[in-house]
Amino acid sequence: MARVSLPDAGAIKKDRRVPSDHSQPALPSPCVSVCQIDPVSGNCLGCHRTRAEIAAWRDMTADEQRDLLEQLRQRRQDATGVRRRPTRRRS
Repeated sequence: MARVSLPDAGAIKKDRRVPSDHSQPALPSPCVSVCQIDPVSGNCLGCHRTRAEIAAWRDMTADEQRDLLEQLRQRRQDATGVRRRPTRRRS
């Protein structure tokens, strides 16, 4: 099956993906099951990722995923104008 190339998918290097032995644990997807792409920004209204970022998530290294998660926090804040506090969990 041929892969469809997306406009900014080239920014993610395929040779740096997580090894198949999963020696580096994958992070959970930021998807929140609200999958609608905003026609103006091109970002998902739920997780704030672009289509290319959604497609490339599983091929990213854990470091790339963490970097993207930080960008998504900023995008969420920019989109909503609300800053989310870190959760304080009790032991």
